[in-house]
Amino acid sequence: MPGFWASLGGRYIFDSWSGIVNGDRYSPSANVIVDEPTTVVAVWRADYSTFNTTLAVILMLLIGLLIIGVVVATKRVPQLGGRRVLSALDTLDLRYSRGEITREEYLRMKKDIEKS
Repeated sequence: MPGFWASLGGRYIFDSWSGIVNGDRYSPSANVIVDEPTTVVAVWRADYSTFNTTLAVILMLLIGLLIIGVVVATKRVPQLGGRRVLSALDTLDLRYSRGEITREEYLRMKKDIEKS
């Protein structure tokens, strides 16, 4: 088959002969004795079985990638990934442990948090 169908496995396969009166019309080869004007035509049919398999594999891969993307995205967002959301004091402790704020800033902010 030409184009898109061929790239995914679509093809034409032999089906039968039209116009022969003797022999097996479903055999891919036939002996024809021509003793009068005769038209013999090979009948082909479209076969999409490989195409269907290829399409199913592509769809399963895309669905798999989508699921992986959703799982990765939910792990990055604490509210969606099942992780607990840090309290203000936990966030402050984390910032202090990373060295983002000084001890004086930490103590002042901690005191403000405990007041509220």
